[in-house]
Amino acid sequence: MKKVELFSNGDPISTELQTSFIDFVRKHEIVEYSSDWNMECGPTESLFKNLENVNTMKLYSQVQIQTLFTSKTSIKRLLHLEAEDELFIDTTFDAFLTYLEACENLMKEIYISGNCRITEQQWEKLFALIKTKPGTEALALKCVGCQRYLPAMIASLLNENPNINHFSLEGDDVSKSEVHAILEALAPERKFDLNCDFGDLAKKEDFCNMVKPYISRYEWLVVKDIVADVMPQRSSVIEIQNAKETKNPEESNVSSNTKGSSDVKVEVNTVNVKKQPEVKEKPVSENVKSNTSGDVKAKKNFQ
Repeated sequence: MKKVELFSNGDPISTELQTSFIDFVRKHEIVEYSSDWNMECGPTESLFKNLENVNTMKLYSQVQIQTLFTSKTSIKRLLHLEAEDELFIDTTFDAFLTYLEACENLMKEIYISGNCRITEQQWEKLFALIKTKPGTEALALKCVGCQRYLPAMIASLLNENPNINHFSLEGDDVSKSEVHAILEALAPERKFDLNCDFGDLAKKEDFCNMVKPYISRYEWLVVKDIVADVMPQRSSVIEIQNAKETKNPEESNVSSNTKGSSDVKVEVNTVNVKKQPEVKEKPVSENVKSNTSGDVKAKKNFQ
């Protein structure tokens, strides 16, 4: 079980070093792989033939990115694709889509960083795959070239795939208006919390003022580095069963086990106890044990 990180910072990689590395990969099971090496085509193909199953794949080299798409490498947790300038054009993005289509389950996290000169239809195909194929819970888009149609597509993806609980949209091409369009189009009900990261926009006061009402409105929405002035109240109601009265009114107690009763309800900051009408001589003592674990979700920042 190995974690390998190879970074040359643009320096050329000798053929001998590439060959030695391929030999190392043959002899070891690599589960986490990160590299920016601009390898030759032959060694790169040999590399991915020996990387059959990995948990994490971070690629910063176009040669390796394109070779991945023609391989049978299975990625379980994270696929991170990044380029300083242009990451995809239409033909290379089609290869990416073909690779994803061949996956039975998509990777848990998909991170795309770099300009994508692709069509609206190609974005639609990517989001359709994420909607229909199981697996993806986090999506990050950075400096992809945010076109006018992209916010509506993103909102549709987040609405139709509630399993996505982390979303990131960053870059100089992303403005307050794009984020506003996404937040405005979100459905009011979600199964899970949605943690969002909008990068440096969160440092701007006008952006924060625009986002805060949405955080107040939706109890499931978390935006990194922004806290609403008024947080939404969770409607957590715990119903407690088996509240009962003993035969002797003077020794009567309300005893309960926290799972599921209609006799005693515990709401946020309040406890309402229904007393039996026939008990009038003495107040009913209440022993209410409540275990609220799981009823109130904790919001998590998108790391």
